[in-house]
Amino acid sequence: MNIAHAIRFVQSSPDPVLRARLAALIEAAPASEAVIASLAAQQNPDGGWPFGGVAGRPSSLVDTCQMLNSLVELDEISSAPAERGRAFLLAQQSPRGWWRESASLAEFDLPIWLDPEVEGALVYTTAMCASTLAGTDDPEDLLAVDQAVGWLQPQVAPNGLLPGYRAFSTAAALPAITAIAHRESRTVRRMVGGLGDLLSADWDASMLGMLLAGLSQAGLPRATKVIERALAMLTRLQRADGAWADENGAADAALTLQIIRAARRFGLR
Repeated sequence: MNIAHAIRFVQSSPDPVLRARLAALIEAAPASEAVIASLAAQQNPDGGWPFGGVAGRPSSLVDTCQMLNSLVELDEISSAPAERGRAFLLAQQSPRGWWRESASLAEFDLPIWLDPEVEGALVYTTAMCASTLAGTDDPEDLLAVDQAVGWLQPQVAPNGLLPGYRAFSTAAALPAITAIAHRESRTVRRMVGGLGDLLSADWDASMLGMLLAGLSQAGLPRATKVIERALAMLTRLQRADGAWADENGAADAALTLQIIRAARRFGLR
């Protein structure tokens, strides 16, 4: 895996937020006021970010998670936009600990894993929200994470996977669960083993990036078998320009940055 080549690809991206996230990762460079202002300008009055990043649409939990994760990467989790985004997520959590996307999004062409009427989407959305809040290191957020993990853990099947969109939800939930339970806990070992059993040669780079993002954020070591396999697969899938391709075969700078981040957590440079 050529991380230096991948970095050069992201550095050539026209997206200033992507470039700022990369600079924060590899140089600890602070984000410019213009970058933070651009993220804040997209935010809805309720503190969330609109579905699909389209102005005028209702706020989406998963879009808000993605923006908050970007602010964490930029070391701006204490900024005003991040505070409003965190408050939005906390306000949307159910008393039982789960999160569900708003029914107001039903008029849009939602992917099935975000559809509030689909039970599997409930698991995925909860995993995403909980792991995003686990990354803020805020005590109030960790209380919400603890409640979410209490709802998620009993749903882990004997094969180690969460129901519904098994790979996505299980990988997304791991950072939240390891924030509450030790990474050597029985539940975490089962989940990692389940993901290893599920991993197959037909996974594309976007699925592998999602998998490694969850495993790396959860603090799993590089020597973990499923991580070694996924890294080897990504090495074979890396394009000549340094990028990785999305599910449609197009070079994807955001996916490439996600893989760079995970690889660096595993000590690759």
